Amino acid sequence: MKKIILHFHLKYRSTAFLLVILISFFGATKISKIPINLELDKLLPENSVSVKEMKEVSKEVGGIGHLNVLIGPTQNPQKYLDALSRELKKIDDIKYFFYKTENFLLRDKILYLIENKEFLELQKNARILFNKGQSSLINLGIEDEAEKKANLDSAKKYFEDFKSKNEKNEYLISEDKKYVLLMIKPSFESVDLERSENLEHKVNNLIKTKFSKLPFILMGRYVEKVKDTRQIQKDIQITGIFSLSLIIIFLIVGLGSFRGALFVVLGVFLSLGWTVLITYYLVGQINILTGFLVAILAGLGADYGIHLFKRFREELDNGLTIEQAMSETYLSTGRALFSSSMSTATAFLCLIYSDFRGFSELGIIAGLGIVSIFIVFMLTFPIFGHFLGSKKIYKTGKLFDHYPFKSSYLKFLTPIVFIIFYGIISTEFEYDFNRMRDLSAENYNLRIFVDSLYGKTTSPVGIMSNNQEHADKIKDFLKNEKYNSIVNKVVSLSDIYPTDMERRYRKIKKLEKLLDGASDSEISNKTGLDPLDVRKWFKKKPFSQDDLPGHLKNAFGLKGNIVLLYPIKQIDNKHDLDDLATVLREVKLNFPEAIIGSDTIVFNEIIDHIFEDGRVILVVFLICLLITFIIDFRSLKIALALEVQIIFGVLLLFGLMGLFDIRFTIINVGIFPAILAIGIDMGVHVMHRYLEKNTPLKSAKLSADAVHISQITTMVGFGSLFISQVKILNGIAWLATLGMFGMYFICMVLYPLFLDYFNNVKSKKIASTNVILNK
Repeated sequence: MKKIILHFHLKYRSTAFLLVILISFFGATKISKIPINLELDKLLPENSVSVKEMKEVSKEVGGIGHLNVLIGPTQNPQKYLDALSRELKKIDDIKYFFYKTENFLLRDKILYLIENKEFLELQKNARILFNKGQSSLINLGIEDEAEKKANLDSAKKYFEDFKSKNEKNEYLISEDKKYVLLMIKPSFESVDLERSENLEHKVNNLIKTKFSKLPFILMGRYVEKVKDTRQIQKDIQITGIFSLSLIIIFLIVGLGSFRGALFVVLGVFLSLGWTVLITYYLVGQINILTGFLVAILAGLGADYGIHLFKRFREELDNGLTIEQAMSETYLSTGRALFSSSMSTATAFLCLIYSDFRGFSELGIIAGLGIVSIFIVFMLTFPIFGHFLGSKKIYKTGKLFDHYPFKSSYLKFLTPIVFIIFYGIISTEFEYDFNRMRDLSAENYNLRIFVDSLYGKTTSPVGIMSNNQEHADKIKDFLKNEKYNSIVNKVVSLSDIYPTDMERRYRKIKKLEKLLDGASDSEISNKTGLDPLDVRKWFKKKPFSQDDLPGHLKNAFGLKGNIVLLYPIKQIDNKHDLDDLATVLREVKLNFPEAIIGSDTIVFNEIIDHIFEDGRVILVVFLICLLITFIIDFRSLKIALALEVQIIFGVLLLFGLMGLFDIRFTIINVGIFPAILAIGIDMGVHVMHRYLEKNTPLKSAKLSADAVHISQITTMVGFGSLFISQVKILNGIAWLATLGMFGMYFICMVLYPLFLDYFNNVKSKKIASTNVILNK
């Protein structure tokens, strides 16, 4: 069957080559049409409850987050705000903006906003001050002078505390008065990266043009999404160029042939065109992980060309003609490459099982990408055959064929047992989310600083209810003492727009009568308050929701039925994440109709998916590989031998991760099975050589040259992620590097040495048995 396929392929080699180029070119035209989505919710299935609810709440409030202008450091930064606000009003894409504290904006409504208990206290103490120390409205003559004096002292103390409690900064300003915050609400969602980038550009240019010497920083979700995307795109370009450049250098040196390197690189480029086409039609987007498959697949794809070229040159050196060498390489190495491609593709395609799109999309793109690489190299190899065999290779072509290992080395390998044991007890999952996901510590520190200026987190949890009464019940539920260590503040519309204002208004007018005839100086001396403020409070009539500042109207949604929960801590580790998620689940349990919009729930669901799906994926991965090996080698014994190598590779990887303090993350854990599958390719090639009647060590030695070059190029592909500014991708580089090293040690060193040792022992027993029989 293989010879029939070979004959047919050689007959129509030009047609096959042209087909490869056309498909690759068509794929290249789709690169710019594939969107890059970095949102967390894009990693979960679209029918996820947490994603649906977050989108619903986001739609109600007109999008999540702000574009923040942090002005400073400078003296009196607030003096620029009025002039800046006049300029910002000229920008169309701004829905509203604010730079004054909520307490200051609502200062004239304070008598409506304080709770009823507090209002009664105020009423009581005002009566004492303006009724000569009497606590009752009517003088019954039952209070002596000492009691009146005590009442007056108590009332003055009350108003001192009242003033202190309600005396807030006018601006969102830092303690040292050198920074001030202006918060802009765009009229579109932050996921609209083009408009976000355009708005950022307009605001940036406006400040630089109109206030040329003013120091400032633009930040917030609308800026961070653009920055993250820019950084991802920049890293994709840099890592892609870096990895391809190094791969080309290693190929030329390792293969000893410029033509050989050209064959490998062209094959990689053509196969990437196929992979882009797969991404465009089957996935439709690039997420934070799959965007770096260019660098990774470049390293993986090079393996196929390297093994073809090395075997082809080996057959030429053995005296075969170009056509004979091509046929022999096609049949022998082609089969080994088919086996390794199927095992690697199977490992990736196992990820499709997961609902977690970070896994499933990686599985589709990488799995079918590997199949594409195999097909492309096999279809183009017959055309390149004459081109590759017409010149001798450089001396460097033998640079990587050194294989020094001997059976006697087994006694030096005992420490591996301790490394594996250490790893099993030391490997951890990374639960420090800021260390895991942030582009830099600077971004995190700025976020903390902005939250301190705002007085609470700028990204609260939004809980949407059916009506205002329902919202207040949720608010009261969250004010339970058991949540005090988690919940900082809970606010609903009734806190700034009370429904009982008409009743409160009548009480305010009664209280105002106490001030009849009181002068400004008397009010000031008795209460310590600004008399102008006090008179404004009494003159303020009930107000409507439309009278509220724009950002407060928006915060509670179009219908005003959203409750805002501000957590005490920044959610930057799993413990705090679980605590807040538990609170939100209890809200959902007690108020099933509530809709919760929070990336806390989304992130918590992502972690659950990783742990639940990860275990299943690993089991399915091992089963699928075993089946692939059985089909390829038609031997359960050989299949189990390769499976054992993978299991030991897993244990050794754990040991190395524990030794170097490298942790699993929500991203690198997904690529864990794939790294093992890529590594077992070495075992597959050694096994195919072993089945050609070579000894285990000779099989490893014959495979060493191609394996060493391919491992270097693969590690360069993954290792290029070390230079990425996106920290979580550094974790992929570490995991891949340690995984490739571990699998090399198992497949190329430990297994051949053990097999050779046992074969020698077996041979000696057979020889001694024969001697005895002969005697």
